[in-house]
Amino acid sequence: MGITKKFLEEQGLTPEQVNAIFSERGKEITEEKAKLEEKEKALQERDGQLKELNDKIAAFDGTDVKLKELTTELDSYKQKEQERVKQEAEEKAENEYKERFGKLVGENKFKHPDVETGRYNAFKQELSNEANKGKGDADIFEAITKDLDCFMNPQQETIIMKGKEGQGEKKPDFKSFF
Repeated sequence: MGITKKFLEEQGLTPEQVNAIFSERGKEITEEKAKLEEKEKALQERDGQLKELNDKIAAFDGTDVKLKELTTELDSYKQKEQERVKQEAEEKAENEYKERFGKLVGENKFKHPDVETGRYNAFKQELSNEANKGKGDADIFEAITKDLDCFMNPQQETIIMKGKEGQGEKKPDFKSFF
């Protein structure tokens, strides 16, 4: 049983907040359904290819050349299927890592996308580190970000100043003010 509108309203959320939550969840579900339909289509194509191969094997005329050809083709399909399964598992694991990382970051914003990428990669690496077995995600995240000034201060705002015509845009150097 999922979370209902009634349950969320009983928790003190306004109808607008509840509708916003369900709207966002609906978008996520739609995206996941599209991904699932793609995978089902690919699986149906593979099933068709396997059926075609099985039909060819059933019609086998007994020549060694034909047998080798079909065996090679079947091995190729098997390898592609194994690769697809492996890729799907890797994508699933990657999505789980991203979700876990996203929950830890919360509303914080990194100073630069490269910093976020670096901290994400460090997070994934530390999850597989034997020294971190038994530690929670929050503890690991704290360890990889505690000594770094990687988040933007919400009170700081980037201001872009227009230069004179032909000089382009300039960003002020606020460090000189402090």
